[in-house]
Amino acid sequence: MSFELRKQKGNKSQEIFERYLKSQSIEFARQGCEFWDSTDNYLNELKQRMDRVSYQIRFTPDYSVIKNEIWDIEVKSKFTIEKLAYEMYLERSKSRNVGLVVVFRNSIWFSDIRDLVLKPPEQSKWLPILPVKDDVWLCPRDLSKERYMEWKTKTGGSGCSFAYISKLKSNFSLLATFIEANEIFIKK
Repeated sequence: MSFELRKQKGNKSQEIFERYLKSQSIEFARQGCEFWDSTDNYLNELKQRMDRVSYQIRFTPDYSVIKNEIWDIEVKSKFTIEKLAYEMYLERSKSRNVGLVVVFRNSIWFSDIRDLVLKPPEQSKWLPILPVKDDVWLCPRDLSKERYMEWKTKTGGSGCSFAYISKLKSNFSLLATFIEANEIFIKK
């Protein structure tokens, strides 16, 4: 899957989540860096920096949502998470509510970031075998340069270390199912 296709799936998940919030009269603000109006090189400069503050800015969750409580929400299109993002969300959760929403197969799933359970990876037979650290983190950049480029070309992945999230063990709640063609949400 190309990077562009991955980005389109992410954008579609965000659109579906926003429609759901509006259908439930839930107030929200976009806050993730993908929504920023910034100079062309700002995000590139930010990505080059390896300090804690830069990480916190880069990994600001996509939305702030208000309904009874305030939650920072990261929206995803599949049950995976980058290592640095996960670490920053856990750090943020010490002082704020941080949740993960996954829009997957016509359903919207929610979990508190602190309830996520990462699972050992299932390696794909058609991709290079990825190095694994701490039993859960797949590390594409630890491949040889040739194997890394093969992986990156086939997946469009960023190359960042990532893990799979166990949907069953992570205490996900089903927020809604939907029929995409009609934008009809069925409240759960």
